[in-house]
Amino acid sequence: MRHYLVLALAAFALVLTAPSAFAVRIRIVDPAPTPCRSDSPCSIYELGTTYKANFISCLHQPNGTIPNSVDTEGFSYCLWLNNVTGNNASRFDFDLTVPTGAGGQQLQCQSDDPGHLVAIQCPEFLPADGDSFGLAFLRNLPLGYNRDFFLLTDFQVNPGSAGVSLSATSVPEPGELGLFGLGLLGMGIGWQRRRLTSGGNKAA
Repeated sequence: MRHYLVLALAAFALVLTAPSAFAVRIRIVDPAPTPCRSDSPCSIYELGTTYKANFISCLHQPNGTIPNSVDTEGFSYCLWLNNVTGNNASRFDFDLTVPTGAGGQQLQCQSDDPGHLVAIQCPEFLPADGDSFGLAFLRNLPLGYNRDFFLLTDFQVNPGSAGVSLSATSVPEPGELGLFGLGLLGMGIGWQRRRLTSGGNKAA
């Protein structure tokens, strides 16, 4: 009896002295964005990875760094980015912080080629100064390897930096959607014919 009592006390002492061995651990990890190797341009090497890109002046060379071929008239602070993932990119996501004095203002997301590059996430109004917000654009003609792209803003104060990620979400062309619809229509007609034929055979 004494032997069992000693074993029970030893087991109880083990539980008291080592509770972490039976604990459930939960950990939330929010890794910092991968820094760009350069601000002009910020080269993005992997799809699905968030990079930290710093805003630069929209001034053209030689006073600034933006290429002269980019129309930046009326804009103040820009992101210059380069797709070096080795893949085509069709979705661009940005996470920004509202700079001082811009909170609550109306926001307009535009594109130099609205037929192929459209905003799918763009708040109508900016949140308060210092709050974060997201933008997302889809390009139905994917951006190829080693191609540059730009985000132009007319903020009066430098927004600092932004989180940028690229992905290869497929965006069907209008023509492809039409062909897809015709294909569905053809499948429906074929199914209806087979149904009518099998019904006629049964009746016979």
